[in-house]
Amino acid sequence: MLTAITSLVVIALCVYVLTILTDEYFIPSLDEISKRANIPSNVAGASLMAMGSSMPELTIALIALFLSVVNIAISALVTSSARPYLTSWSLPASRPLSGRQ
Repeated sequence: MLTAITSLVVIALCVYVLTILTDEYFIPSLDEISKRANIPSNVAGASLMAMGSSMPELTIALIALFLSVVNIAISALVTSSARPYLTSWSLPASRPLSGRQ
């Protein structure tokens, strides 16, 4: 029982720290990147956020692939890292731009 309570406290603490780091560093960095690259905020929110949040998983999958741990690499790429890229890039591309000719 003590282990379960300790685990929940550690998970809650990790989520809290992740929230602070995201608010203080990740979001302002995305804002600065979108301003310098002249990317609209809705596009930056959809694509840069998806790329930035899944980049650690993609990096681990690529390292596992190069270290010949293929089962970990393939499962990581298929299940978690590919989903944000596919949804954020394919859905906006499936609709034509209105107002442009």
